Amino acid sequence: MSILKKRIGNVVLLFTSMLMAGVFFSHVNVADAKSSKVYVQAGVETADQYSKLEDPIIIQQGRILLPIREISDYLSLNVSWNQKTKSATLYGVNKEIKLTHGSKTAYVDKKKVLLDVPLQMEKGKIYVPLQFVASSVKQKVTWDRTLKTILIPRTYAKGTADQMTYWIKLTTGELFQAKTNQIGTKIGQVSKRFKTMREFEVEKIAAGTYYLRMEESFGMAGTSRNTGQVLVKNGKVLDEDSFSFQGYYEDTTLHKSHGNVLLTNGKQARFLDKNGKVIALYNLTDIMRKDEIYMVEHYNQRMLILREYSSQHLIVYNVQSEKAAYVHELITLPEREREYLEQAGFDRNNEMVRDHIIFFDSIIDGVMTFHYKNKSNNMVNTYTLDLSQI
Repeated sequence: MSILKKRIGNVVLLFTSMLMAGVFFSHVNVADAKSSKVYVQAGVETADQYSKLEDPIIIQQGRILLPIREISDYLSLNVSWNQKTKSATLYGVNKEIKLTHGSKTAYVDKKKVLLDVPLQMEKGKIYVPLQFVASSVKQKVTWDRTLKTILIPRTYAKGTADQMTYWIKLTTGELFQAKTNQIGTKIGQVSKRFKTMREFEVEKIAAGTYYLRMEESFGMAGTSRNTGQVLVKNGKVLDEDSFSFQGYYEDTTLHKSHGNVLLTNGKQARFLDKNGKVIALYNLTDIMRKDEIYMVEHYNQRMLILREYSSQHLIVYNVQSEKAAYVHELITLPEREREYLEQAGFDRNNEMVRDHIIFFDSIIDGVMTFHYKNKSNNMVNTYTLDLSQI
């Protein structure tokens, strides 16, 4: 499904048009024909999250039906299909919903429920009644008949890996877990409150150990950012951290190094092993003696490569000697390019294009390699730096 992110001006125009036309969201109960021009709002801050459905909706007996994969995606549910019985089961946080093809009998948490319209097959796809599924997970779905817009609130963000699913409740930070085709149950809580996050990354680190990485952009032009990390073992949160920042540039923080995972709040970074033991801890603000947000771009127990987010300047820190320096002050950049980087660093967040920044490439045989796109001629040049210089 393609996500069409609208700028705030378009959103204001949309809602202004709605008010002028006297249009307002009403409960789903219409008698339209099939439609393929439908946009869906989903999330806590719905204005930033419009999606256009790939498949046409079906409206039958005043009820909207959507492909089950679409519904499960918006409502953060897992889906299981039994070809033999022609039945579909959706699993969510403390919820199980079962529907059967052609039957008006459904089951919510093992309790029988009668449907207005049953599960249907259309061009090889499974369609289920949207309002029934949404109300089963306590979500109120509304429909604007004139604008062909469905409003679907989203309570949870979801992440899956190795047949294990995690949910984060956006408003409270509660964390839930379930194996494939099981009901999600609470295992802990994360400190950060996310607003528009739809899904997040999950990685299996070892048997029973999973690493969760969250990130979202929201607000005007998407310049407000939240990011976080969680380490879970055997259904228990071992540790977690998160931070917020402002800017156009993405979170460039790495996630793992030599099998250890990174937890950071932007000012402190710690690497943990699969059992949650802290292997290395760094106070990032002490390294440059500046109260800034820092991204960790590389770590090898000898060298730490940081990016100062506000200026986008790259930093090399020698763990053994505890010495740090900006890369642009160490490599042999042309004088005009060095001056440009220093000046641009003061208002870097006002630039939308991530360009003309020094990038770390690799460390081979004690020599670090960096890339930099020259502002004067747009040529990408390679620079090297011997570790012994730090």
